[in-house]
Amino acid sequence: MEGTFERFPWTFARIRGRNGCVREYKAAFNFFSDYSFFPKVDAFRLGYPEVGYTELVTTPPNLTYFSTTNGMNEGIMIKIEEVAVGLILVPNVEFIAFEISQAACFDVVLGKSFLQSLKFEVDFHEGRFRLSQSGA
Repeated sequence: MEGTFERFPWTFARIRGRNGCVREYKAAFNFFSDYSFFPKVDAFRLGYPEVGYTELVTTPPNLTYFSTTNGMNEGIMIKIEEVAVGLILVPNVEFIAFEISQAACFDVVLGKSFLQSLKFEVDFHEGRFRLSQSGA
């Protein structure tokens, strides 16, 4: 799949959750991020109730800490059943359930946990990207 962009490479991604529901999101590609990020409220709706933890006494085993430009943050690591971008399907992608600011202008971040099995080429000068299966 190929695409064009002005400020950052993005596309629409279809995400299928644990409960079989599929939703489409505006997704930014970030090959610098080790993790992919998904909104907590949407993760809950797609069958991941563990993202709504409020227990202050014990720490969930899948709680993950990471740093951003805003400092240290935490989120629950979940495994999304399937992420589809165009005709490319990637199963069992690890995401961190975390609230992304609406000012970011995208819903989901597709980081290395999504891109690691794909070939991703970006030309920032031309504003173009190409995403394909790694053997293609």
